[in-house]
Amino acid sequence: MNLTFTTTNAVDAKFLSLLVAGPPKVGKTTLTKTLPYTSEDKVLVVDADRGSLALSDKNYRLVRGPFDDAQRLQLLLKIEAAVAAGQLEWVVIDGLDEIGKTILEAEQEAERKESKPNSFAPYDRLANKTRSFIRRLQAMPVNSLFITHQFIDTDNPIKFWPDFPGIKLYREIPGLFDTVFAMYQRDLVVNGKPSSERVIQTRRDTGPDGICGNTQYQTGVRDPHNCINAYEKPDLGAIIRKMLDARTAKK
Repeated sequence: MNLTFTTTNAVDAKFLSLLVAGPPKVGKTTLTKTLPYTSEDKVLVVDADRGSLALSDKNYRLVRGPFDDAQRLQLLLKIEAAVAAGQLEWVVIDGLDEIGKTILEAEQEAERKESKPNSFAPYDRLANKTRSFIRRLQAMPVNSLFITHQFIDTDNPIKFWPDFPGIKLYREIPGLFDTVFAMYQRDLVVNGKPSSERVIQTRRDTGPDGICGNTQYQTGVRDPHNCINAYEKPDLGAIIRKMLDARTAKK
């Protein structure tokens, strides 16, 4: 592979890598429709969760799992080739936790065949392989959206986390992703009556509207100029525009 130089400014400004976590059936997959792209065939959906029916009204590129080691390598090589040919603007991984489960099942099966099985070894290999998969995608000159389910940690002040099989990897999420969103149904009161709305929580501190995000959710976004509210409508295009405005203001 040839080594090429770019600039820190170009890397920061051009490509995004987002992680969105939430409970089942809240509409995480349909967030793909809100991404900013120039044409539908510039979006690749990697469907490991069998949730692509929600996107059947669109003409996105689609590849379905499960993804074992050989299939993941083939997938990455095909994505790299498509990106190099200028065919992709977004890669959507739906869902990252399902890919992790495929890895873990294979590693546990392999470990059972060892003369002295180590029950912890599959989780170490799971963390290494999942981390490597994420990093390799993030290194490509393309935007990426990772979708996963929600994990509840009752022993932690941060209760709701993006779900990854095994405890080791989900603790590394803040180091793997600069942007982590939680999507869920938020309870509220409208005209004195209980109601609810789907929201994306972007942060646990206070946004420009003065509202503080729920501190029980693992979320975070680079927003040095405080452009993004703690709660936003489930429209990634609108949120991304705010993120890019914040980057422009930084300069």
